[in-house]
Amino acid sequence: MWKRESLARQLDEAAQQSLRPSQVLVVQSKDFIDAKATIEEWKANNPEMNVHLIRVSADSGYHSRFHVAY
Repeated sequence: MWKRESLARQLDEAAQQSLRPSQVLVVQSKDFIDAKATIEEWKANNPEMNVHLIRVSADSGYHSRFHVAY
């Protein structure tokens, strides 16, 4: 995610898919928003969803999400 103010909405949309993902990985390399608080609040209302925040220390831009996938 990058400067996303819509993280909760994006998580809502993932939860509403007809085929739900087994897990959602949110990758954050900078602290533009408080993703941890947003995810914790969202998970409290959606305990059936498996959502994880992954923080990376290096700023590798949008490539970070691909590093986590491997």
